[in-house]
Amino acid sequence: MINLLDYYNKALRIYLKVFGEEHSSTANTYNNLGLLLSKMKNDNKALYYYNKALEIRLKVFGKIHPDVANTYTCLGGLFSKKSDFEKALKYHKDAHKIRLKVFGSDNPKIADSLNDIGYLFNDHGNIPKSIETHEKALKIRVKAFGIKHLKVASLYNHIGLLWFKTGDYFNSIKYCKKSLEIRIDLLGEEHPDVTTLRFYIGFMLKKMEKYEVAIKEFKLGFIYEKSGGFPFNIAECYEKLNKPVDAIKYFKESAELRKKEHGIDDVDTIKAAKKAFTLAKENNLEHTLPDWINKLS
Repeated sequence: MINLLDYYNKALRIYLKVFGEEHSSTANTYNNLGLLLSKMKNDNKALYYYNKALEIRLKVFGKIHPDVANTYTCLGGLFSKKSDFEKALKYHKDAHKIRLKVFGSDNPKIADSLNDIGYLFNDHGNIPKSIETHEKALKIRVKAFGIKHLKVASLYNHIGLLWFKTGDYFNSIKYCKKSLEIRIDLLGEEHPDVTTLRFYIGFMLKKMEKYEVAIKEFKLGFIYEKSGGFPFNIAECYEKLNKPVDAIKYFKESAELRKKEHGIDDVDTIKAAKKAFTLAKENNLEHTLPDWINKLS
């Protein structure tokens, strides 16, 4: 990032010399410096450069221009990082109003600015307002791209996770399943985004005590992602269903996978191994376990 900072500073000196202060290229460089310094956590300097960019863009383009909106969005993001919700919301709303005038209400850029506002509400704890705002963005994306599009799938997934945060697993599963359907169609069953979603859906079904359906979802994900999390959750479901033989089998598989991934001393390896051993001991099935699990426990 230091090299990039040097590059932008050199570019700024050249643009100031060639074009002067009030030029779009100078403004672009000020804005780029703001973005970079924000990533480097130098927020005060980032704010200075964003304000320089905004001042020039307002003079060059006027109030209603996409570049002005972009700087407002950058300022909104910066003030969100600084936990100044009111200022962040003001800048994001200013950006949104400009884009509405420039692009019209059905443009995907309007969905993007609504999402910025939705993320802000989420970051500051207003989940219902976040869901409401993202829903508006979703309608625009569906209209602009059609239902079978990854940007639509991404937003269904995000809204689903927001519902999860509220404890409404029914709506969470509903939205995540919509995302899952689109991603299977576009990416295929084996894609990591699909297996991750199957894990989320299985986890929520487990929370709702729908263990049989959760097991089905976990097993479908486990076909393509051989990690310890899937069999551990499958085992927990079988344990709840009072099926110790199946539970032991999957706790053992989880322990073996986690041992391979993270080593024998890993917390999750030990957790899965101890669960397998405890159930096996209760049911006189220690002989079904590998020696390392019996010794560990």
